[in-house]
Amino acid sequence: MLPNTLDGELKRRLLRKNYGDYVVYANPRFYMTKFHRYLTDQIQEFLEHPCSKAMEILLLSVPPRHGKTYTVTETLPSWYLGKYPDRNVIIASYEGTFAESFNRRNRDKFNEFACDIFGCKPNDKVQGVALWETAEQGRCRAAGLKGGITGYGADLFIIDDPIKNQEAAESETIIAKIHDEMGPSVQSRIHPGGKLIVIQTRWVENDVIGFIEKHWSEFIYKSINLPCECEDPEHDPLG
Repeated sequence: MLPNTLDGELKRRLLRKNYGDYVVYANPRFYMTKFHRYLTDQIQEFLEHPCSKAMEILLLSVPPRHGKTYTVTETLPSWYLGKYPDRNVIIASYEGTFAESFNRRNRDKFNEFACDIFGCKPNDKVQGVALWETAEQGRCRAAGLKGGITGYGADLFIIDDPIKNQEAAESETIIAKIHDEMGPSVQSRIHPGGKLIVIQTRWVENDVIGFIEKHWSEFIYKSINLPCECEDPEHDPLG
């Protein structure tokens, strides 16, 4: 908890205003690189952009083991629900237990950091790993994408690594199941004007990003592809 001093209040204001600084503060062992700062800035720009459509989508294609989960899935919902404690978030991944691990970390960061920074409170009666709530009736729900997502809507929907690995990506059955869930379990859950973030390592062309580019292209706000090795220095956003 930050001290109730002038310096403490100035720090709170900075963390409320800047998502990248919140990531550093809420993950003390995390080292913020130029890559991560670019990612957090893009995410904040996306969330703050007024949406005049049914929904808006941010697509993030990044290599494995680059800290994408730290900067997005394990931290963003806690900041977002601190800022908007009456809204709803859904976190989805290739299986429910994986999504629940993300949700648990967000719950802990909300309780430890966001409540102090934003002056909000948790709902002490609902503090599970699959579902936790704020005192203002905001919710954060975790689910496996293949298992279906029922009963909840979302102002912010995050899909993190919907495909486990290359072996799963090459399974037509798994890909077909994921495609079947994109309409009833994803699009129908996003509130009007809501935001969808898809962050993944791409193994095949007909993955979730491929599905969205083919079927929901009118909702794409931005598609960011950051390969492990720069292939086009003239247009590299990281310089």
